[in-house]
Amino acid sequence: MNILWIFIFCFSFVNEVASVNILRFTDNREDDTGAKIRTRPGQNVKVTDMTFCFDVFVTLIRSFSFVRSKDSPDLSVAVPESLDSIQVQFKGIWYLAYNDLVEPYNWGTFCLAYDTSDESITLAYKGVIIFTKKDPIILGSRSLSETFISSLLLGQKKGAESMDGQITNFRMWSKPLTKIQLLSLSKCDGLLAQPVAEDPDLINWETQEWDLNEGITEQSADMFPCDKVDKDVFDVLMPTAAENYKSAVETCVALGGTMPLPKSSAEVDTLQQIAATFVDKSTCFSYVWIPIRQSELDMSLWYTEDEYEEETMPPWLEWEPGQPNGQDRQTCSGISVTGNNLLYDLSCNEFSYCYMCRFEDITFFKFRGLCENLEEMMDQRYLIDTEILVNSLEKGIVFTGYKRSRIMLDTTLNRWKVTSLFDETPIITLAFEKDLPTGVTTWDIPDRICGDSQTERTLFLNSCNNTEFACHDGDCVSITQRCNGENDCNDESDEQRCQTLYWEDGNKDAYSEDIPPRPIDDDISSKLPVYLSATVSALISIKELEGIWQSKVQFEMTWYDQRLFMQNLKDNDNLNILTEDERPEIWIPDVIFANNDKSERMVLDENALLIVNKIEEEGLASSPRELDAAEIFLGELNPILYRRTYSTKFDCAFNLRSYPFDTQECMMQLEVPQYHQDLVELIGTNVSYTGPKELSQFEVVKTTLDNKDGKALFIMLFRRRYTYQLVSVYIPSLSLLMITLVTGYVDTSHFEANIMVHLTTMLVMYTLFQAISISLPQTAYLKLLDVWLFFGLLLPFVAFCLEIAEELIVHHEEKDADEEKYHRPITVLSTGSTKIFPEKLPQSSEKKDKRSTKRRLVQILARVVLPVFTAIFIFSYIMVCMYDYNNPILKYD
Repeated sequence: MNILWIFIFCFSFVNEVASVNILRFTDNREDDTGAKIRTRPGQNVKVTDMTFCFDVFVTLIRSFSFVRSKDSPDLSVAVPESLDSIQVQFKGIWYLAYNDLVEPYNWGTFCLAYDTSDESITLAYKGVIIFTKKDPIILGSRSLSETFISSLLLGQKKGAESMDGQITNFRMWSKPLTKIQLLSLSKCDGLLAQPVAEDPDLINWETQEWDLNEGITEQSADMFPCDKVDKDVFDVLMPTAAENYKSAVETCVALGGTMPLPKSSAEVDTLQQIAATFVDKSTCFSYVWIPIRQSELDMSLWYTEDEYEEETMPPWLEWEPGQPNGQDRQTCSGISVTGNNLLYDLSCNEFSYCYMCRFEDITFFKFRGLCENLEEMMDQRYLIDTEILVNSLEKGIVFTGYKRSRIMLDTTLNRWKVTSLFDETPIITLAFEKDLPTGVTTWDIPDRICGDSQTERTLFLNSCNNTEFACHDGDCVSITQRCNGENDCNDESDEQRCQTLYWEDGNKDAYSEDIPPRPIDDDISSKLPVYLSATVSALISIKELEGIWQSKVQFEMTWYDQRLFMQNLKDNDNLNILTEDERPEIWIPDVIFANNDKSERMVLDENALLIVNKIEEEGLASSPRELDAAEIFLGELNPILYRRTYSTKFDCAFNLRSYPFDTQECMMQLEVPQYHQDLVELIGTNVSYTGPKELSQFEVVKTTLDNKDGKALFIMLFRRRYTYQLVSVYIPSLSLLMITLVTGYVDTSHFEANIMVHLTTMLVMYTLFQAISISLPQTAYLKLLDVWLFFGLLLPFVAFCLEIAEELIVHHEEKDADEEKYHRPITVLSTGSTKIFPEKLPQSSEKKDKRSTKRRLVQILARVVLPVFTAIFIFSYIMVCMYDYNNPILKYD
């Protein structure tokens, strides 16, 4: 393989007159040096409220100080070697703001605001509030020294701490700026559309003078770096031809760049000039690919790569006469190395052509997959400074590490290797020949360096940042697109090895799936809350006789496990399902259906789902020791969700006192086993019913829940639909009762018919009573229907008795009438007197009157009292039924 050379054509436009100054600090200077402020008369005032901001650019990675109060604990803003935080000392108190925004070779703006009204301190960096705290007790009791301003020192070198980089635009106000102002000032992404604060009154960079020690120089620029919108770019001609067009594009992407896309015929001319400039130093002799392709739908249509969806032909497109002429065999395009700026159609695969890549001034790379010992021996982060590369073309591409190593091509072995920055000692070597060390590749490593006998290790060198996923072909996509169900990488690597659980540094071995996690508050005396919800979709059966009811219900169980870490969570919970291999690895609550006759339990089978519910908006970056990047989420903030549908029978204590105008409370009682009751408690959060409200016998009134002694109770209220009983029992029996009452008005001459009516009514009522009693459970109390049927038995019996009584009275009356017929008075005519026989005739008349009174009394009872009593009973019965129906006595309401 030929040594890879790079030829660069760099375009920069700099104003002839510089307007701002930038201080450049080098590591090669004496200790205790820096840029000291040169105060003007009257400038060194007493400072209370204040805000200061400055722009900073770091090159050498080690612990360093941005700004410090010399010989005073008033102020210090420093960054440790790990670059994982910004450490601020203010009024002698240290504050630590963790963040991953500090990167070398990147400009950033830092701001600090102090407000005495609430003794608060706020830090902002790169458009983010990284720290804010109110500290009235300590800050309120301290004050800044009288010489605070005059003691300020920028980029101080002190012992191991040394600032190597650039600082500019340091300014200070005598008031605290708002958070919105701090966010705007610290963005460092272009000139603000309008000022967000007035000119600084304590320190103004444009007028402030600084005393510079040796090793600190002042440079001029046309504008502050953070005011620039566009970064400098470099178009790099890669003289070693690529095997095909796809390989050329992938190489540019792997190096953190893109294939330059011309936007006009003038830019095509510029690219041709770059190619023509270096043609004598390259192996290129014909054409250079550019990203303009032929449409697959219309061979006469050519489009630029970034407009693929629209497939609109660039209006400036100009072809060499006779081109394109390759039909569907030449679907790519390019320009001639030595010719004019006109386009030619080229084959995408049959021939090798040169290509160009466009880079920003600094391209960052990082290794993924290093073990702990390799991390101590070599850098994990690297960079390519394109501007420096221009001056050292003979060395080829060199990836310079942040601290201790570099990646370069060994021309003897024709392999890439990682060597020490200090003595070029080889650390690891690529296992095979390759144009670039980027991508997923195998490296030869020292024996047992990673704690095993392996002498090879798969590593991944890519240029993606912490918010991106590195595709294995070198492309970068947003980390949120990892494992989202769509192939966002061309090689589909973003949808490979998709798992939800994330195990790191052996915490999988320390995890026990048999022991419940501790509560989030970590209170030893408290229990882990497991939140339960139930959605009943159907009521399968309700059997009063057996005392059970069966429903189709979906249970959802939610809990937090702070021992766990999750990865690649999405807002759509259906994308956060644990795989079959992951499910047995975590603890799941053991829940019992307590009011089931077999005490069945919730199970984790093929019908159950385990899902992680994403609550965090953004996750953390995964460990660089993992080959693929992932977004990590905390188990203490993102709950686990168990979901499964059951068709389970539950016991129910039916209360039939108001039957058939009753309302039943049936519940699903869930609890944990006794051995977990001191560690876990169930908390019901929601119960709902989504099925039809009206069933064959009942209507669903409402659902409710209750939590008691660590148990979750899900209650459903069923109100019986009494229409069937009304039609089949009440109306027929009421008709019979009316017939019974009407017979009281029938003359006793129809005694036999009346008696048959009463007996038939009693028989029918008894039959109804027996039929209903068989269909309902036996109870020690009377049901409302029992009262009605009992009355239905009692009324014809009373009417029967009254009918018998009246018949007896009539019978005696008829008997007396017969006797009277044989004892009529006889008038005997004699000489002077008349005698009446028999002597008992007055007594027979008295008995007749008594019997007549009794008969009238029986008739009043049968024809007045009994109907009135029946009417009162029916009215009272209806009132009681209506009251019980609308105002049931419930235990849970």
